Amino acid sequence: MSMISDAAGSLLAGGATGLLGTVAGRLIGLFERRQDRIAAAENRGFERERWAHELRLAEQSAGHEAAARAADLEKAKEEAAGRALARSVEADAGVKASYPWVDAVRALVRPALTLLLWLVATGIYWSLQSASGFLADAERADLARYLTASVVYCATAATLWWFGDRAPRPPGLR
Repeated sequence: MSMISDAAGSLLAGGATGLLGTVAGRLIGLFERRQDRIAAAENRGFERERWAHELRLAEQSAGHEAAARAADLEKAKEEAAGRALARSVEADAGVKASYPWVDAVRALVRPALTLLLWLVATGIYWSLQSASGFLADAERADLARYLTASVVYCATAATLWWFGDRAPRPPGLR
C-alpha cells in the first residue's frame, strides 16, 4: 500500500506543482502583457509627439519657404522698378537738344502738367463743396470722393515720378 500511497502522493504533488507552474506562467504572462501594453502606450505617445514635432517642423519650413518666395518676389519687383527708372532716365538723356525755346517748352511740360493736376484736384474739391441743388448730398459726396481721389492719385504719381528721382545734383557731384 505504501507504493500506491507513494504514487498517489507523487501524483498529487506533481499535479499541484504542474498547476502551480501553469498559474505562475499565466501570472507572469499577464504581467508581461501589461508591461507590453504600457510600453505600447508609451510608444504611441512618443510616436504622437514625434509626428507632432515633425508636423511643426514641416509647417515652419513651409512658412520659411513662403517668406523666402515673398522676399524673392519683392526683390524682383524692386529690380524691375529700378530697370524701368533707368530706362526712363536713359530715354530722357537721349533726347537731342533743339532750339532753345523748344527745350524750354519741353522742360516746362512736366511741371505744368503737375501744377495743372493739382489745380484740377483743388478746383473739383472746392466746386463740389459749394455746389448744391442738382445733386443730392450723398451723390455729391460720393462724386467728390471719387474725383478727388482720382485726381490726387494722378497728381501725386506725376509729382513723385517726374520729380522724385530726378532732383538736380549738386554742382560738385556732376
